[in-house]
Amino acid sequence: MFQGIRSCWGISIGAGAVLGFLLAYRKQYARIVAGEFIEANMTKRQRIVRRLSMPVATVLLVAFMGYFVLSGMPGWIIRFTLALSLVGWAQYGVTILWERGHCTTLIAEKGSMYTLDTTAEGESA
Repeated sequence: MFQGIRSCWGISIGAGAVLGFLLAYRKQYARIVAGEFIEANMTKRQRIVRRLSMPVATVLLVAFMGYFVLSGMPGWIIRFTLALSLVGWAQYGVTILWERGHCTTLIAEKGSMYTLDTTAEGESA
């Protein structure tokens, strides 16, 4: 019985993160459209947080994987990877649907995120 419960943890964690993303994505994308994530419009503190977020996330991921290996829980590595991939694919799908619905393209460059109107460039279908 407990084996079946343990095998669902990856899907459960991923589904929870996806639900959290789905509840917040409209507000986040509205902020991107408003220009809050263009590096020139950011405060110094926002630029620092944005630049440090990926290295910190990488260190945390390595720490989690190291903990799983040292604790003898190799199954958790697979569950954690499943959760991350579920979140990544959900974010990708929602972003594609949002771009098509708003006729824009979301651009993420070093330090900035912004949108381009595709109807002005003649790319609409």
